[in-house]
Amino acid sequence: MKLPERFAWALEVLDPAPTDTLLEIGCGAGLLAEALAQRLTTGTLTALDRSAAMIRQAQQRNERFVTAGTLQLVTGELSSLIAAPGTFDKAVAFNVSAFWKNPAPELGLLRKYLKPAGTFYLLHQPPTDTTRATAERAVASLTEQGFQVEQVLFRELTPASAFCIISKPKKRSTCIL
Repeated sequence: MKLPERFAWALEVLDPAPTDTLLEIGCGAGLLAEALAQRLTTGTLTALDRSAAMIRQAQQRNERFVTAGTLQLVTGELSSLIAAPGTFDKAVAFNVSAFWKNPAPELGLLRKYLKPAGTFYLLHQPPTDTTRATAERAVASLTEQGFQVEQVLFRELTPASAFCIISKPKKRSTCIL
């Protein structure tokens, strides 16, 4: 199977290590999940989508990874995920508008689930030429919600350009009395 250009770029940017613990938010039919799971040896991937129909497609496509224990598929929103704090090395969301439209709940949960040095990859390919404006809104949302934006990448893809914002949760300050 040839991976769509946008997912090939996401895979290149994420560059998962074989031992990474990954989270994919909005996995759809499981195309990126399949590519990520293929890279894992002892690592794992949790992929979630609010659409039961998409999860069924992802299940069919990735049965071998589910059976092997490399991939866990979850039907629901990020708020329905049951995971220990500090579980994931990397999280990725592609075309999930909640991260700049109403980001507070999702980004709060994401900060909780990422390891202290964990990284969040927010990618988006808008259907029209609003890529830079959408990226600016997303950067503002991430910053307001306690993430440090490390890099913003743009890539010309077919049919439209896309962005990837690479960020990490800001370190929480501790007060010793």
